[in-house]
Amino acid sequence: TTIGRGIFLLFALTAGAQPEQEKILKVGIYEYPPFVMIDGEDFHGFDIDYIETIGLEMGKSVRYSLYKSSNSALKALKNGEVELAIGGLSVTESREEALDFSHSYYQSGLSIMVNRDNIPFFKSLVHALRDRAIFYTFATFLLFIILSGVVFWLCERKFMVNHKSGKSGIGQGMWLSYATATTIGYGDVAPRTPLGKLFTIPISLIGFIVIGSISGLVSSLMTMEQLSQYVLDVSDLKGKRVAYKGDTASEERIINHYAPTFKFEARRVESAQKAFDLLKSGNVDAFIHDAPLLLHHANGKGAGDLHVVGKMFENQIYAIAFRMDSDMQETIKRIQLKLQQRGLLDKLKPRYGI
Repeated sequence: TTIGRGIFLLFALTAGAQPEQEKILKVGIYEYPPFVMIDGEDFHGFDIDYIETIGLEMGKSVRYSLYKSSNSALKALKNGEVELAIGGLSVTESREEALDFSHSYYQSGLSIMVNRDNIPFFKSLVHALRDRAIFYTFATFLLFIILSGVVFWLCERKFMVNHKSGKSGIGQGMWLSYATATTIGYGDVAPRTPLGKLFTIPISLIGFIVIGSISGLVSSLMTMEQLSQYVLDVSDLKGKRVAYKGDTASEERIINHYAPTFKFEARRVESAQKAFDLLKSGNVDAFIHDAPLLLHHANGKGAGDLHVVGKMFENQIYAIAFRMDSDMQETIKRIQLKLQQRGLLDKLKPRYGI
């Protein structure tokens, strides 16, 4: 009959389409650099490379569905819109009550980002000058000036009319040594003997090296290391304006634990970029967020202005999320172990600077 032929045709079409459907792995993602990055209509990043390799091992091509946040991607997973979700997803107790997760593939946590321009210059300078390396460098330079001053006096004492005595002559020699090393050159004193003139060459060269080293060391300590002195951990955020990104796994911990415990003003933002902009403009003092994303930005677009300081805290693990009834968990877990043995994760980490 016509109805029978229609049913048969529908069955045949469905049967023919089924193998094609089985070759596609439907994955929910959301933008989360450097794990998931968007370039026009293309996706790339740590997690994209990782799940593409898993799909290849399964003999499937990956089809992505992009969502606004991790929570919306997980909601789509629960509703059956996708088969799994990935994108720097933290495994939490509340999430495990509703979903299953693969083996972890990345150890993460929270970090603090600050703007260098928000750090008081005088405070940074004081901290830098108190550093032991600076003290030893200055002490070495002073000893060098004293010793070279003695040598200058021994070479030039015949011409030091008013400074032939030991104390006065050595003082004059030290001044000559200092003027030579720092290239001040006032002209009030200069070597007269051939040996004295020859001795100015190594003194000036050593002076260039020592002064350059001191300048570089102070500059370095006033940036990264002194930022760490200013904000070493969350306890240093007391009374400060701290941004955090909403709709994340760490939002509840920041609001209910860290903010009241360490007495800082928590300000919710909709995106990490908004927090970066607030930091640069000085409207917030710090930004608490996942360490990999902060490091990626600090080493890229935010280089020179924004810095990640202190130690990572609130440790997290990233994993692939499945529905409870998923039949591909064990397959993907076995593939994960195989890829780990091949060293795939170790190759991906330096590629994306994490």
